[in-house]
Amino acid sequence: MASVETIALGASFGTAPVAEQFVIGPYLNQGGMATVFLGKHIGRTGISTPIVLKRLRSELTHVPELRALLLSEAELQSRLLHPCIVRTTDLVVLDGEYYLVMEYVRGGDLQLLLRRARRRGQRFSAAAALYIVRELLQALGYAHELRDARGVPLGVIHRDISPANILISGDGEVKLSDFGIAQTAQVEGLGLRLRGKVGYMSPEQARQEELDPRSDLFSLGTVLYELLTAKRLFVGQEGESASRVYAAPMLPPSALCPSLPPEADAVILHALQLDKNDRPRSAQKWYEELLQLSQRHGLWMDRSELGAHLRTMLGDDPESWRLLEERSGTARIPSFLEADELWEEPSGALHSESMMGMSVVKTLEQASLRAGEVSALHFDVTAPVPRQSDSGPASLSAVPLAPTQIIVAAMPSGLRLYLHRPLLPILVFSVLSLLSAALVWLLLR
Repeated sequence: MASVETIALGASFGTAPVAEQFVIGPYLNQGGMATVFLGKHIGRTGISTPIVLKRLRSELTHVPELRALLLSEAELQSRLLHPCIVRTTDLVVLDGEYYLVMEYVRGGDLQLLLRRARRRGQRFSAAAALYIVRELLQALGYAHELRDARGVPLGVIHRDISPANILISGDGEVKLSDFGIAQTAQVEGLGLRLRGKVGYMSPEQARQEELDPRSDLFSLGTVLYELLTAKRLFVGQEGESASRVYAAPMLPPSALCPSLPPEADAVILHALQLDKNDRPRSAQKWYEELLQLSQRHGLWMDRSELGAHLRTMLGDDPESWRLLEERSGTARIPSFLEADELWEEPSGALHSESMMGMSVVKTLEQASLRAGEVSALHFDVTAPVPRQSDSGPASLSAVPLAPTQIIVAAMPSGLRLYLHRPLLPILVFSVLSLLSAALVWLLLR
């Protein structure tokens, strides 16, 4: 078991022995800067509690600015005490590395639940979608208005709102997670340029302009649109210009959601205006608009009703929501919040190379640069966004083969390989053969 030294945010308790223990469990996920593990906290009375442990990726631990960013995240999240925000309860050192100790939520992230619902032919109801977003708006309103001990606004902006960072428990609790790239004065002072997820970030964030809380409202608006319509609103690829991504037509959500009245379109699209000056001025303002919409059109839902809705849509046992079975080369995709099943896996069975994280991310530059060069690092916190059709190896495996595909599959491997060769070389060879035959025929006449 790893040695433990408990660290207070900003000060050490010294070398006095600590009775409580933290156990690092199986790998869960890896992001652009951090790796996440399931863990256990064993208190002074011996009671074991599941937790989530988050640390910098191994290749980034030598960069002082990124260590400072992790400590800044711990400092910020220790202040975020709201029922709709995942809590960070401690900062510890295990075997010489800093770990954030985070609340464990028994459920799944919204990205996982959306995928599971699609594969079961189910969709979130309009009432459920509106309830989820109202809960998240309460979390954002709290974070945006957060002040320090002197009453000075901290200027918190999440900047990475997407389905992967929204957690929902089996009881219908909704929690916003991962303030890892949240913008505060401290983060800006580190000289790091950080971005959110392609297709969910606001246009001004994609252009790397100055942000305010209305940027988070735009990102949450894209999540609400996806919940209501089961389609991504903006689909972008790495390197694609912001003007092209946001030029995509925006259909009224009621056209794709039969249970949504057309009168709701204006309220929902209010947060999705490309010009931030045309959006609601605050999270509280948009919350009030959505609340009135829900009450006026009978689209009301509470936490217990959301839990019942999820069980109807995703299965009676919330434990089964944690794993999404794949038919591709990847055996299975775990949720960010998987628990007991992971602890029971044999050692080494869940190595990171055998799993696909729910929020796969990339860095555009390797972090092997010298510390003085860190200000030039640009972390793009998302892999390319898949197309709206959600097609892939898993969905293709369930499609019946066409007759021509059956014929090709029955061919000898050598012939199949020949047929898969590029067409142009075959055509050139055929033309040259015909010309040679014609020349020989002329010479023999």
